[in-house]
Amino acid sequence: MRKHNVSGRENAFDVLVNLFLCKIVDEAENTTDLKFYWKGIAYDSFFDLIDRLQALYKIGMERFLDQDIVYISNDQIENAFWAVKQKRNATKAQIKDYFRQLKFFTNNDFGFIDVHNEALFYQNAKVLLEVVQMWQDLRLKDQEQNQFLGDMFEYFLDQGIKQSEGQFFTPMPICKFILMSFPLESIIKDSSQAPKAIDYACGAGHFLNELAAQIKPFISQYKQTDAKAFFKEIIGIEKEYRLSKVAKVAAFMYGQEGIDILHHDALDCVGSA
Repeated sequence: MRKHNVSGRENAFDVLVNLFLCKIVDEAENTTDLKFYWKGIAYDSFFDLIDRLQALYKIGMERFLDQDIVYISNDQIENAFWAVKQKRNATKAQIKDYFRQLKFFTNNDFGFIDVHNEALFYQNAKVLLEVVQMWQDLRLKDQEQNQFLGDMFEYFLDQGIKQSEGQFFTPMPICKFILMSFPLESIIKDSSQAPKAIDYACGAGHFLNELAAQIKPFISQYKQTDAKAFFKEIIGIEKEYRLSKVAKVAAFMYGQEGIDILHHDALDCVGSA
């Protein structure tokens, strides 16, 4: 970021989280033909790379956070022209609808800097490319906790989100201390079902991920079963869109992807009795 004079730390962190999400989806969906990968200047372009990232981001947001992201693929544009001779008005309406979606319903999810002309597009693309090349050979999606990736993510989080107006993250040592005060071993050992846990304002998911990390060895010792069934019973609710995304990505970083993160206001009434 310093090399390219990117000063907006919060925005840069948002883009990094989006890229983390793309990388996770790519590892799950395209094991033999990775899309989060720069193929070289002779075989790839900035436009194709960003298009692939947008497609991965759409899948990740829909699958993990139940958010619909506007993404118009090249195939959709091609298909809009298939009947141009027979149905000119219908084709025109379809193209206008695509432009309307792209103009009003989209954001630059991979913009380290503001992009509003061609020169700035290429300037931002160079920053994006360097980040992609640094990460493309790493594996984020793993069953075991990667301490290096976890520490790196915590550093990004600390530097990228300004804690103010009631948004304060509980330090990890405090999370560890509080959860260690619970009889987690006996809860896992004596229960025939996976215990349920919910955090109504989970923030970046510190408590949820620490809980999953602490019960994992007890599950292995007493249940001899996959921990995913237990992780599914760990639920976090977060009102702020950015933090809900951060919490889900953090769960992947710690090898605990089964944790369920809901983007919602826990104080909102969703139905009547």
